[in-house]
Amino acid sequence: EAVATQLEYWNLGARGRDDDGMFQRLAAGESVPLPEFAHDRLVAGTPDDCIEQIFRWYEAVHPEHLLLVLSGPETGPEAALAAIELFGREVLPHLPD
Repeated sequence: EAVATQLEYWNLGARGRDDDGMFQRLAAGESVPLPEFAHDRLVAGTPDDCIEQIFRWYEAVHPEHLLLVLSGPETGPEAALAAIELFGREVLPHLPD
């Protein structure tokens, strides 16, 4: 879903860094590895990966809010609850106030 949304923004003319090559591949139906797509766009990975990425954003722009969309390969209420609990247990305690 995130890929489709970002591709639609790109198709409408929203351009950022040097994303055109990746989005051209997506538009052609090619697969793009998650680390390539996520770089500087999403926070994704293990709890340690997420902590590092959130701190990188924090140091760069000092955001006051963090919007969470917790998802993974599994769906349903149990998976959503597990993702929330994991984030709260493994990531949240390490974030700045």
